Amino acid sequence: MREADAFCTTKQLCERLKVTRSTLWRWQQQRQFPAPKKLGLRAARYRVADVDAWLARQG
Repeated sequence: MREADAFCTTKQLCERLKVTRSTLWRWQQQRQFPAPKKLGLRAARYRVADVDAWLARQG
């Protein structure tokens, strides 16, 4: 799998960014953070490339 196609869970993302799930939710509500991609009825994952691009824009 290419890195651009990689996905991570909310838990993995929170650990990587050192934030809580509530913080991620708030960022998404304020349109400050990429929304997760729906992979089924109950599964949503964050695209690693989208998160990396967001981090690069943050400085």
